[in-house]
Amino acid sequence: MTLPLIVGWFFLSVILNLPLMVNDAFGEDPAGFCGAKKFTSVQLLLIYEFTAVLVYFGSLIVTAVYYYRLVKWLKREKGSIRRRSSSNNDVMDYTSGVMRVTKIITLLPLFTNAPSVILTAGQMFLPVTPMWINRLILAPYFLSNAANPWLTIGLIRPFRVRFLQLVSSAEDTTPRTVIMLNNRSSAMRRI
Repeated sequence: MTLPLIVGWFFLSVILNLPLMVNDAFGEDPAGFCGAKKFTSVQLLLIYEFTAVLVYFGSLIVTAVYYYRLVKWLKREKGSIRRRSSSNNDVMDYTSGVMRVTKIITLLPLFTNAPSVILTAGQMFLPVTPMWINRLILAPYFLSNAANPWLTIGLIRPFRVRFLQLVSSAEDTTPRTVIMLNNRSSAMRRI
């Protein structure tokens, strides 16, 4: 179900943004910052606002449905955990970690994106602040996307264990490689 949902969401986003693509009116200034250029048509502005709100809150609704279905499954499984093996406890721990990451990843954009979206929407109607302040306001917008992989590594145990294995193996191989190169160079001098 996940793959059709992702593909469907992609095509829905493209179809909703088609009027903006056709009219070349994504609301970007020449540097490519979204929401920094005034729209010349009220119709395009309304299409832009409608698609931005629909895609933003629609994704939150889909994530909430996924999350609550996961909560129901986890409660049902925890009720029958006494007769389960220890491997199922690992599955429950993994699922709890996924739920924690899902909750944080869902709520993080509300705190990082919402202020910039509100302030830049106000800028479209009252453009009084300079462009550098607009860009400063938009800076936290991408913070949630940058934080997602690190939250996954930090909060889901299998990912954290594998990441630490990769980091520790990289630290272990580096000195050995340097020592081997040093030994080879001294062996070459002896010949």
